[in-house]
Amino acid sequence: MLLAYSLLLGVALIPAQSALMTMMQLAVPDLKRGRVGSALNALTTAAGLVSMAAAAAAGEVVALRTIYVFAGVITGLAGLVGLLVLEEPALKPTELLPEESLAVAEAACD
Repeated sequence: MLLAYSLLLGVALIPAQSALMTMMQLAVPDLKRGRVGSALNALTTAAGLVSMAAAAAAGEVVALRTIYVFAGVITGLAGLVGLLVLEEPALKPTELLPEESLAVAEAACD
């Protein structure tokens, strides 16, 4: 049963991480992408550690099922907030590639 839950979590987690990385890459300029990616990774890791510590402490007081329900509610609310707040960044084609690469890409299409 635990293996099935892990598989289900992995199936949901990978598309979410892929969408987050795609949005970050579209919204952040090339020169700052490494710094922003590193900061996002550090923040994600720190949030994971804090949530594990909080779940361990809560597990001593509250039933395990209640912790899972609470985590599901938080995840669902985060998804709703994301739907309401986040929007696709609009980029012009010239912003996607540097000038030199744009000329090479146009020559390759001809």
